[in-house]
Amino acid sequence: MSWRGESGGVRASALGHRVIMTPNTSGCYLDYKHINTEEEPGQLFEGESTVYKSYSMQPVTREMNSGSEQLILGGQGNLWSELIYAGKFAQYMIFPRICAIAEAVWTPKEGRNFEDFSSRLEVHRRRLDTLGIYQYRGTLK
Repeated sequence: MSWRGESGGVRASALGHRVIMTPNTSGCYLDYKHINTEEEPGQLFEGESTVYKSYSMQPVTREMNSGSEQLILGGQGNLWSELIYAGKFAQYMIFPRICAIAEAVWTPKEGRNFEDFSSRLEVHRRRLDTLGIYQYRGTLK
């Protein structure tokens, strides 16, 4: 599992190991702030983790050859909960970034379109509202 950037996953796949990419530098750490403001909850180690950054996550990187690419099992979003004090707070940190990560992992890069995702996200937000899921509603980029 490559969680401290992408280099560990690149190296592990080159050595023939199967890898799950979850780099803290690619919008996969959901305990990072959505935007860099004092009021926004969350950590700010590697800069903010916007919905756009999560959507841009690439489980297969440019440095990987075709053999390495076959060893990438997928990606993952992480919510480290040592500073999460309530379930609603966890929901706020997770949604809608986890939606962006899911699409990034399941959709080939050439098939992605952030503007299309953003418009479809509005429908999904209404579903989350119906379920009573608390979510971040600020800027996506």
